[in-house]
Amino acid sequence: MSFSSQRAPWETQRFFQNMKFATLGLLEPHLFHHSHTTLQESWELTPQGPKVHVYQDNNESFWMVCDEIGALGFSVHHHQLQLLRAPTVSPARFRFVMLHNWLPLVYNAWGYQVFHASAVCHLETQRVFVFFGDSGAGKSTLAYALGEQEGWQQLSDDAFAVRAEQGRLQPVPLPALSRLRSPSAAFFQSPTYGTTLMEWPSASLELACFCQLSPSEQLSQPFEIVPMDKIQAYLKLLSQAFVFDLEQPQTSQSLLHNALQLVGQHSFDKLLYVQDFGHFPQWLTTLKEHLLQRDESKVTVR
Repeated sequence: MSFSSQRAPWETQRFFQNMKFATLGLLEPHLFHHSHTTLQESWELTPQGPKVHVYQDNNESFWMVCDEIGALGFSVHHHQLQLLRAPTVSPARFRFVMLHNWLPLVYNAWGYQVFHASAVCHLETQRVFVFFGDSGAGKSTLAYALGEQEGWQQLSDDAFAVRAEQGRLQPVPLPALSRLRSPSAAFFQSPTYGTTLMEWPSASLELACFCQLSPSEQLSQPFEIVPMDKIQAYLKLLSQAFVFDLEQPQTSQSLLHNALQLVGQHSFDKLLYVQDFGHFPQWLTTLKEHLLQRDESKVTVR
């Protein structure tokens, strides 16, 4: 199956929503060893997991290939996608890997800045709050919980994209499914994996503030919210970026510039908390109030 659009984010959202995986072609690994294809690099899909190989052909199109999962082909210049599923992998697993692991890298190759982060929107103000941090820090859990609150909506689970528009970086829809680790899924009595893509409000959204999640066992209280030092925020944000090809000078320059712009234009806080669901309802309420107050003061200053 292939897809092409000049309005990549919104059209890609519909494309993945309406996919019929039974009609996808199946992967033939030997296809990517033809002489017209050049191997660029390889990495492990998960630690000690199957390898992903990146190929580039003579037309400057790329393929990300994992024999155990499938392949995603795309063109940098024409916003085209081609998908091939490995015969041994389930359609659900294939879809998850495409959305969770590979599509963020494609978006970066298309010129969007993508970070390892979750995000929610406060519907009344149309403002977006972004949560970033290391794997297992609670980004998915917090975004899911806020998205279930009245007046809030979850926008992303593990990858959040922005683009430059009129001198500011604006949120961009990136197709995503909700994903909760087993303890969180049990707490919310929710499936571990969502089956429907997250929806975005039709209104134009603006970034509000960023919050780094940092579990800690050293706190004397269940949670604490503190402002982040700008340099600390900048370095941490850089470490959370999805980058398709860091060897390209333009890619590196764009990442450094965009991260600096985000830190300069938006508030950054650190949320230190004890990983205990017994305290979760209390600090979720406090966090909602803090986010809205923090955003209101930032808007007033501007």
